[in-house]
Amino acid sequence: MATSGNRGHGRRSKGERRYVGSRIPVEQADRLTDVAKHEGITVNDMIAVAIEEKMAAYDVMMLSDDQLVDLLHETKMALDGEVISKFAARKVVEQLVILNRDLLPGLSATSNSK
Repeated sequence: MATSGNRGHGRRSKGERRYVGSRIPVEQADRLTDVAKHEGITVNDMIAVAIEEKMAAYDVMMLSDDQLVDLLHETKMALDGEVISKFAARKVVEQLVILNRDLLPGLSATSNSK
């Protein structure tokens, strides 16, 4: 029987980690705690997810124009064909907002009305 990496005690390992600390405004820290709690994850995991999303958005910005057109075309086909779930569609929209907040100026008005 294979071991789980935690020898049967405590949580499973999330792999090798490195400490990265930062001071943020109190209001942001409070909001971060609230959002992490709402998501059901730790503040540390929330920060790791936010950093990963920002880096992923940066990676997308580094794509060539042709690669971006292909990516958007594939996304449109998936959305039009209802091949992807509502969850995945939400993630696509979140990434578009991360990439360019001006791209969807009416997003907050429409998302609150649903």
